[in-house]
Amino acid sequence: TLSGFRRVLKPDGLMYISVKGKPEKDLTEKRNPEKRFYEYYTENEFKHIIESCEFSILKSFVEHKNSIWINVFAVKNEKE
Repeated sequence: TLSGFRRVLKPDGLMYISVKGKPEKDLTEKRNPEKRFYEYYTENEFKHIIESCEFSILKSFVEHKNSIWINVFAVKNEKE
């Protein structure tokens, strides 16, 4: 997904992304017998993933509402 964002952004394009954060969990819904897998990241883990996709992080913060939300503003790095 981040590679797709990188592809469509203009040079120095700004990206805002917000994901639900917490430890990794494996959850099963009672009405659906299939297991669903949800990947949750810590703020540092998610920032590392964004930087590894050649974005520079401008700002990040965590909100604690009903859940933990990791918010990141990043800019597309230009390849040399």
